[in-house]
Amino acid sequence: MVPNPKERKPPGATEGSDPEGSQPTAEQTEENNLSGEEEEIDPDDAEFHSINNCLDALSSALDNIEQKNDSLHEQLLLLLESQRESRKALKEENSRRAAAQQDEPGEDGNDPTNHPDPPVQPMEQC
Repeated sequence: MVPNPKERKPPGATEGSDPEGSQPTAEQTEENNLSGEEEEIDPDDAEFHSINNCLDALSSALDNIEQKNDSLHEQLLLLLESQRESRKALKEENSRRAAAQQDEPGEDGNDPTNHPDPPVQPMEQC
């Protein structure tokens, strides 16, 4: 049985390729794009609306993340200021305690900087 001429493959054609309805290769598409021919976008296209909706959702998500980031940044600044104030108060308290310990006698009652008066000698009677 002789094959139908329409069923014959042209030389160099691969199996499964359709020479009449073949899609342009990437090189051909790039050449077409470089030649200045641009494909028009149909704003009524369902794919266009789908992409637009996805971009809107991404934009909303990014706005939400940015708001949370700003809120966290503000909270961290408040926490930092609170920590600075606490540290300053602790330093002042430690300074007061150190000064108070220098002014008071030691725990055993002996203060090396405070010498007692010498004992009073009884006077001789005449």
